[in-house]
Amino acid sequence: TKLINEKIAFQKQNIEEHKKNHLVEIEKKTKEITDNDAYLDKVTKDIALIQKHNQQLTDQIADKTTVSTRNTKLLTLQSKFEDSDKKLNKEISFYENNDNCPTCQQAIAEDTKEKHVTEKQLKITEIGTASTKLEEEIENVCKRLDEIDKIQKHITAHNSEIIKLNTQVTSINSFNTKLSKEIE
Repeated sequence: TKLINEKIAFQKQNIEEHKKNHLVEIEKKTKEITDNDAYLDKVTKDIALIQKHNQQLTDQIADKTTVSTRNTKLLTLQSKFEDSDKKLNKEISFYENNDNCPTCQQAIAEDTKEKHVTEKQLKITEIGTASTKLEEEIENVCKRLDEIDKIQKHITAHNSEIIKLNTQVTSINSFNTKLSKEIE
């Protein structure tokens, strides 16, 4: 009976040590869950701040479509100016190099030639002035498009950060669930 009593005492001691170890583990896991929850709160707030900043940045580039459309129109207009300039120079060259009409063979009067050349040169000057203003406008629009591009890259970087943080949140939530099940 002494041996049986010793075995019973030993078993009781093992059970008590197991209970203590189990309680220590529960406390340790509970603290880890609490710490994780605090970190999750911080990360959730960080995500909200980044999303708010992204919205502000998005608002700053609300004119993207308008600016892009304007750029396309300005470039088209610039091309038309270049075409008109070429056409007018070709016409000036015609009057300067021809004394007779190649189609009807009639003589072209000198005053008619001078009149047409002067009119064409005046139009070329007008187009040149308009082209200079147009180039300035194109430059301004391109600067704005560069700003928009930089802001979009900033938004993309923020979105990558949000994805990374959401992955952390998911991972920590899974880990907390695992710890909670181990505590039960």
